[in-house]
Amino acid sequence: MRRARWRRYWSAWCWASGGSLLATLAEINFLHIAIALFAISTLVLVGVSLVTSPPPAEKTSGLTFATADQPAAGATADLGVSEGSASGRRLDLVLTGLLLACVAAVWLVFA
Repeated sequence: MRRARWRRYWSAWCWASGGSLLATLAEINFLHIAIALFAISTLVLVGVSLVTSPPPAEKTSGLTFATADQPAAGATADLGVSEGSASGRRLDLVLTGLLLACVAAVWLVFA
């Protein structure tokens, strides 16, 4: 009885758009698909993290605030400014302004 009820509801939902599973999937709201993809990605991320061993500390140094005082392994990007200097702050502000201008331009063009 319970199985027959499930089958009836499943077939009514699955073939609701004219007999095709792909057509039914195409009619689902994109935000619902985004939620499903987020859940799947989260499950894969957590699953892989639990199954594999953590990388050595020297490979992850400098990647998070907890390890920011340690030098990053393989860090080759040097812009010629020290991290706390006025010129470094000026460069950060200029690049932030450039990023904001690009976002605003894209927003205005496609709005």
